[in-house]
Amino acid sequence: MLKLLAILAFVALSAHANTVYISQSGSGTDSGADASDCKPVTWFNTSGNWVGSAPTGAQIGPGTTVTLEGTITTALTAQGSGSSGSPVIILFDTGAKIQGNYTTGTGNLPAAGAINLPSVSYITINGGTNGLINITGCNTASQQTCDGILITSCNNILVEYLTITGMYVAAGGGTNDAMSDNGGSGVTISFCSNLTVDHCTISQGGAGIYVLYGPGSGSGDSNQTYSNNTISAANWGIAGGGDGVTNTKLTNCLVFGNDITMPGAQWDEPDDNNHHDGIYFYCDNDPDSISGLKIYNNIVGGDFASDTTADIFISAHQSDSHGIEGSLIYNNLCTCDDLGAGDGLIYVSCDGFLVYNNTCVYTDNSNFSIGINENTGGLGAPTTGTITNNIIYNANNVSIYTNAGNGVTTLTQTDNLTTTPGFVNESAGNYNITSTAAAKGAGANEYATFTTDITGYTRASSGAWDIGAYAYQSSAPAAPGTLSTTGYSTPATPGTLTTAHQ
Repeated sequence: MLKLLAILAFVALSAHANTVYISQSGSGTDSGADASDCKPVTWFNTSGNWVGSAPTGAQIGPGTTVTLEGTITTALTAQGSGSSGSPVIILFDTGAKIQGNYTTGTGNLPAAGAINLPSVSYITINGGTNGLINITGCNTASQQTCDGILITSCNNILVEYLTITGMYVAAGGGTNDAMSDNGGSGVTISFCSNLTVDHCTISQGGAGIYVLYGPGSGSGDSNQTYSNNTISAANWGIAGGGDGVTNTKLTNCLVFGNDITMPGAQWDEPDDNNHHDGIYFYCDNDPDSISGLKIYNNIVGGDFASDTTADIFISAHQSDSHGIEGSLIYNNLCTCDDLGAGDGLIYVSCDGFLVYNNTCVYTDNSNFSIGINENTGGLGAPTTGTITNNIIYNANNVSIYTNAGNGVTTLTQTDNLTTTPGFVNESAGNYNITSTAAAKGAGANEYATFTTDITGYTRASSGAWDIGAYAYQSSAPAAPGTLSTTGYSTPATPGTLTTAHQ
């Protein structure tokens, strides 16, 4: 209740704020004025009920909060936009959910999204305390997919505090899944800027979050943030690429604070075409480009089965390893079970990469394993990279593997620890370090690049740093897997609205 009151208090301060209540078929007097008198979904989906400014009554426009009630079984499609400082807010009331079945020839959810945002701007989707999108019938047997939220050609979009599940349930066990890779995703984004997906829980899909970035003939796409999400049972946790579109461009993409559990054998298949990764960003061909990519404070682990590629995989142009210049990967905890990640826990195939203070651990090293895999050089274009202050533990093949193509790569490796680092309790998954750890005070100071560890603890501004994602703390450290939101621009309390990135 307090969370809901905080939301309503925010709405009351917004210009031209009004609230419209929506349920599947409407209720009471059908006025939309309260939870007992809802407008039907058809009202939301009718363009004539949306206005460009100063909405009144049951109109939807800048500053309107659309509150969803009960179980909705029809897809929602936004018919208009909010404005700067007055977004249209789609809010799930307590217990509200969008739920439907999609099977061949039947069902009431389209093969697009349960919520669709087509060419709109300044929209916030907020799950409140327990908002849910639950899709059934999308699986290996039906070969049908449905995105939880489909966002296309939009700007200034925020999706937060929502649980999304069932976009595609793969059978695994070598079964042919036509909907491989990003087929059926929790949130699918195409050609968007100023967009954030934060504090969402996503499971069962080709990708938890998938972004198709747009043509770079103009400015391309920019300012995307994927933060503090919990993702499981997806072939890709968070992924982005041009996906065959030519001349694509993405600038300033942040991926941080996410907890990603690998899907086990669910997405394994004989030809290993599904390319399992926790976090995966790629450029197809020249002149596609990604710049300003930062991947930090994430936890990736779980059951890797037999066909996993990597915890974090960054791949530039296949011809010359250029196109993702200056990517920064730091403070991530990457673990892997005994079957291993075929291309290493962190795989970088790009120019100018910086890989700092990650903790990379094989929990069992009975199979072939690589810690950090640098694979660049391509057809001869020069590339550079830096790998510093990383813990790489229990990799039985090689800790840092370098494949420089034609031998033109300049790679800097300093202060990486490959011996026993001194974890607090490795068997319990606590990778904080002890006061006597070999990792303590043994690394280079990178304070000019970043200032905290994975828990938000401030690192020293001068002097030697602790190696790995966790800095030593004299008081009781944060519990394993707990991420601090210190310094984050996204909200920390479920149900509290933010206008950040809008």
